[in-house]
Amino acid sequence: MTPPCLPQTISILDQLRRDHRRCETLIVELRELAPAAQAGDAAALEAFVDGFNALRDTLRLHYLREEQGLFPLLNQYRTMVLLQVEHDDIVALELELAESIETAAAQKSLPASVIEQLARFDERLSCHVREEENGVFTLAESVLEPEEKALAARKCEELLAEDAQGEPLMLERPQPVMQLHRDSLLEAQERPIVYSTAFQEEQASVQRLWLQAGAALTRHWSAQYQYILLVSGAVTMTTDVETLPLTPGQSATISPRFAFSMKAEQDSLLIVTKVWPRPHFRRARR
Repeated sequence: MTPPCLPQTISILDQLRRDHRRCETLIVELRELAPAAQAGDAAALEAFVDGFNALRDTLRLHYLREEQGLFPLLNQYRTMVLLQVEHDDIVALELELAESIETAAAQKSLPASVIEQLARFDERLSCHVREEENGVFTLAESVLEPEEKALAARKCEELLAEDAQGEPLMLERPQPVMQLHRDSLLEAQERPIVYSTAFQEEQASVQRLWLQAGAALTRHWSAQYQYILLVSGAVTMTTDVETLPLTPGQSATISPRFAFSMKAEQDSLLIVTKVWPRPHFRRARR
């Protein structure tokens, strides 16, 4: 069921723009309340705290809508990763400001330092908003199909509905890590074909493939894009129309649903990278 505050006619980009305008309004209200709160007006200080909490809640839902609704459709553009980093930076400033405001509320006094923190937070957030609206939103308007935008809008509606029914949803992202693979496929293996997954995520994977001399992969195809790099040895790749030898350092790029087979002429090590196509819809031509 669609939340009453979010009609289905509101597009994903209009939802996100509305969030931006809401944040701008709340910050203006905080700036207007600040002098009275600083002068010791208890009601103004209470309103200041409530307004900041409303700002944090708006931003929380905004990040969720962007990173789970819009950004997955634009994953092929590296700008998305940079914007996630910016989200983290803004959240860090927000947490520092929240601690200062909590202290001010407990002491029933709003010091000038908190107002300065708010100004820095506002400046950083405003810059981020401009980057999104002039860059990412313009990009999304030009490259996404109407069906993709509708898919993202429905995802955002589901997030709001889920958030309203229970504990507030929080943005979760895997922590950056580095994994060292100490096992080596450079040495001869006992089995004729050995796959070893070095990296596996939702959109992509990297595998190491060992083929003993004479071993073969029968004709097959994948739903993913594949990049195959021969590290050592020699293999022959056969398609429906030609046979192609591969020597160390050479590689092949294979589109989804393209069938081929592979045979090792020598003991061979290959690196296979697979990437899922992004969700994409095309209307049939009439």
